Amino acid sequence: MRVTGGESRGRVLKVPQTDTVRPTTDKMRQQLFNMLTHSPWAVGYGFDLVGAHVFDGFCGTGALGIEALSRGAQTCVFVDYDARVLQFAKDNVKMCKYDAVSTFLMKGCQKMGPRPDKVPPRNLILLDPPYRKDFIAPALASLVEGGWLSDDALVVAESERGWVPQAPANLTQAHVRIDGDSQLNVWHAGGA
Repeated sequence: MRVTGGESRGRVLKVPQTDTVRPTTDKMRQQLFNMLTHSPWAVGYGFDLVGAHVFDGFCGTGALGIEALSRGAQTCVFVDYDARVLQFAKDNVKMCKYDAVSTFLMKGCQKMGPRPDKVPPRNLILLDPPYRKDFIAPALASLVEGGWLSDDALVVAESERGWVPQAPANLTQAHVRIDGDSQLNVWHAGGA
């Protein structure tokens, strides 16, 4: 598994040997970031990855957050409930030299609680939970209630193909992209 773009492109990331982690494939990560950078709906909402404050939920290896930092994001909060898995994310972040701009939280994304004052609101939320576990809707609600999203945030959640998005009222669906058995669901903060 490698970083697909930016200053850390080509770096090989460590992956835990466990069935509880399903890393986003290199191809899917590349499609995701190309979609964010080049899609008219993303540009129309004013999204700019350079300088972004990112949230990598259900982070596993940390690949999504690392990819964002490699492509110009300013900071990233990495969140996973499994301490052993979170250590892989920490090791990968350190190897890519992003530890100074990274924060790690060991908790479930469905119960984030209030955003700490020292952590700026996030304008890019990336969620990659286990498929078929119904974690996305509770995680979105928790992030909205906890004040984790900036007013112009983009939220991207990877799910199994055919998942019907259910998001809080102040998130507007912007895009759905299907690739094989996977689906990328994108929302914009601020409601309709």
